[in-house]
Amino acid sequence: MVKGAALSFVLVLGGPAAVRAQMLVSSARQMPAGSVKFTLFYQGVQGQELNFKVTGGGSCVGGVAPPASNVAFPCGSSGDVAASADGGMVVLQAMGQPWEGLQYYGSIGVGDLTLRLSSVTATNVLTGDRPGYQYALGTRAILIPDTVVGPAVTLDARLMWQRHHFNRIDPPSGAGAASIDERLDLYQYQVALETSHRFDLPGKWSVEPYGGVKWLRAESSLKDLGNGDRVGGIKDTVTPFVGLVVPIFEREALVAEGSFVDGYHYSAGLQVRF
Repeated sequence: MVKGAALSFVLVLGGPAAVRAQMLVSSARQMPAGSVKFTLFYQGVQGQELNFKVTGGGSCVGGVAPPASNVAFPCGSSGDVAASADGGMVVLQAMGQPWEGLQYYGSIGVGDLTLRLSSVTATNVLTGDRPGYQYALGTRAILIPDTVVGPAVTLDARLMWQRHHFNRIDPPSGAGAASIDERLDLYQYQVALETSHRFDLPGKWSVEPYGGVKWLRAESSLKDLGNGDRVGGIKDTVTPFVGLVVPIFEREALVAEGSFVDGYHYSAGLQVRF
């Protein structure tokens, strides 16, 4: 054994970690002054493509002897290591509009994240038993209100912190799993330009499609809790997004949203306005 699995993981990866685009789950339409809207939704990501920069030296083999896991990492080379992320989170978001033109919101979420990391010869899977969590704060400026003759346009800006723990690395079939103790912190900054318009349908029904483009910067910090080693990185992503709000009662609505750059990001939930 050259290094333990946890230490090998930290030394090899020096680039950006998982980036989960944040869902707006709200149209660009203005709310009545003094109103509050709660949204409970699920957001998920599948097949998100990631690149990790190789910065170490030597060929690292992970595992705790005995037995060794034979998880080999290409830490003697330079370049990128391919990876992908899958996961999901349940989020509660509260949004208020105290006066005309500006909205403020905050959210809290709980969920999980799985990383699939390419090693020298195969793909290893990193998982954790503890749920991850996230907190977000944001504001929205109504640039153009929704009217019968034109759509609404909104500028959205938010800050988000997300944390996940990994305690297990599963190499390909035939090799033993190894224990790790890694903590991943993500600090994300997102700006979105959004437009939407409500269309009235027969029978007092209506639909409100929305869409736009997001810019996301993610600063990652991956720490080995066993020895204190830490690496980090930054990744910028630009992605279009689309969504749909369907009112079902006077104050309740269903909402769904998706984006399709760096994997599939999707959400669906229920809105209630007071």
